[in-house]
Amino acid sequence: MTADRRWTLQAGLIYLLAIAAGALGLGLTGMANEAGPPAAAAGSETGFVLGAILVMVMAAACAGIALSLYPVLKRYNGWLALGAVFFRSVEAVMFLIAGVTLFFLLPSGGAIAEASAVRTLTAYVLGPMAFTAGTILYSVVFFRYRLLPRWLAVWGITAAV
Repeated sequence: MTADRRWTLQAGLIYLLAIAAGALGLGLTGMANEAGPPAAAAGSETGFVLGAILVMVMAAACAGIALSLYPVLKRYNGWLALGAVFFRSVEAVMFLIAGVTLFFLLPSGGAIAEASAVRTLTAYVLGPMAFTAGTILYSVVFFRYRLLPRWLAVWGITAAV
């Protein structure tokens, strides 16, 4: 197995981890439904804590994807690869902050309004903006150097926009 194959396989596995952890975490914490985290925190505290931890696992996986793809993509366009790592790292930090603030929503946590505002800013504004920028940079590299079928790279750019 070549080094490129190993790096891309690792990135793919981390991507699957990010999707699974994110979907479960967002579901358990109520970030994916109308009732929201305060209602989820009032329910099962154990499930809510597990969900918050899974959101933080998703954040770490976001950074892991970027770090796994960087060695491969830097040979094609170092600046775009570095930019993608930067934006994916910002995304990871934003979702990590969102995950940490979920603990403040627990009944014993207290500062619900402040934690909710920080979580909203990081999880719904800054995190997705960094995700979008990183996705565009990846898609441009994939398109320019034909690392993926062109229609798929265009789809990535279109979806990000």
